[in-house]
Amino acid sequence: KDIEREIMPLFGTKKAGEFIGVSPSGDKTKFVDKIAEDIVLEYLKPLGVNIISEEIGSIDTGSEYSVIVDPIDGSFNFIHGIPIFGFSFAVFKKKKPVYSMLYEFMPKNVYEGIPGEGAYLNGDRIRVK
Repeated sequence: KDIEREIMPLFGTKKAGEFIGVSPSGDKTKFVDKIAEDIVLEYLKPLGVNIISEEIGSIDTGSEYSVIVDPIDGSFNFIHGIPIFGFSFAVFKKKKPVYSMLYEFMPKNVYEGIPGEGAYLNGDRIRVK
């Protein structure tokens, strides 16, 4: 919700797409990506987990837990005013996935995946037809 509060006023604006640097992977970091990632890091760093994110690369704390995060999954869409984007992350214990989540900002849907338990949309179990 903190990310949502900070970035939504930038939706579809030139400011959101301002180039502010280059990520360790060589991708161009946009203003909105940096804002969202900074908020995520505020929450994750105190947990002492390893962090892998597009803008910063990786932070290895030596923890058995790792969080892979994309604070704005679909930043191109966000910058261009296309309402299909979200916040996504996955948690691993060593190399084993334990939880994943995607939050779609515009329809406010929460998708969750829990290995061995299934997938959920807004708390309700979903299945492949």
